[in-house]
Amino acid sequence: MIFFFLNVLEWRSQYEKVNGDDSPILGPYDYYSLMHYEIRAPGTDLPAFEVLRKSINHSRIGQRVAQTHNDKHKIKRLYR
Repeated sequence: MIFFFLNVLEWRSQYEKVNGDDSPILGPYDYYSLMHYEIRAPGTDLPAFEVLRKSINHSRIGQRVAQTHNDKHKIKRLYR
């Protein structure tokens, strides 16, 4: 993923990279997570980031329909 820092005028701190030490708790990166931001930067029509993996469906990033399997797994691990 490439982050376009100059396109994000609001909420920049929300786009900071998570410490790698947290990955065992959080698991693999989930582009389709209910908590993932959409590609468009807040308050603009500009992209906040670009996904480099070709297998990712861009239309599903930032979805608000349902929790993913990974969302449920993370909740269980964090709140047991």
